[in-house]
Amino acid sequence: YPALLRLLGIVALINLFLSSLFTVGLPYLVKVHLGLSDQLYGLAEAALGLGSILGGLLSATTVGQIRFESSHRYLLLPVTVALVLPVPPLVSYGALLLCMGLGLTCAALFTISAQTFLQMQTPAPLLGKVGALVTTVSVCAMPAGQALYGALFDVLAPAPWLAVLLGGGATFLLALAARGALSRSVRIA
Repeated sequence: YPALLRLLGIVALINLFLSSLFTVGLPYLVKVHLGLSDQLYGLAEAALGLGSILGGLLSATTVGQIRFESSHRYLLLPVTVALVLPVPPLVSYGALLLCMGLGLTCAALFTISAQTFLQMQTPAPLLGKVGALVTTVSVCAMPAGQALYGALFDVLAPAPWLAVLLGGGATFLLALAARGALSRSVRIA
């Protein structure tokens, strides 16, 4: 069960750092920082949904070929530098959409791989209980992450790219930690 606990921690931290960054960061960056329209914000939300769908579709062809112990690389969030560079808002917007869409695609690939591992490692009579525990812990991490990013974007309002950089850095460190934890999980399991 140590492998499942490591997985639980990783999934909760993904929601704390990565999912919350998307949830709070996207509307702030599009509407407040870039000053773009509601229509462009709606398009950005659609891009996130498409990224998730693309991750699900790719998993159908790649999940059997992905070794779980190497799936940490799908946690990496491309951090956009377009928010720092003096470029027109629509260029920053395009880069933001691309990075967040790719980030969601990668997160979906990791999530599907993690769910497969979880189901394979959990005894059949405990599948419902373990699944419910993972869902509960990961969903409970979201409000904490949203509060964290809300405060970060308030404090870093003149330079919101710092909040994105901190979230990307936390995700990168999580990916490095996940690499070791998942490798140990596979050896133990």
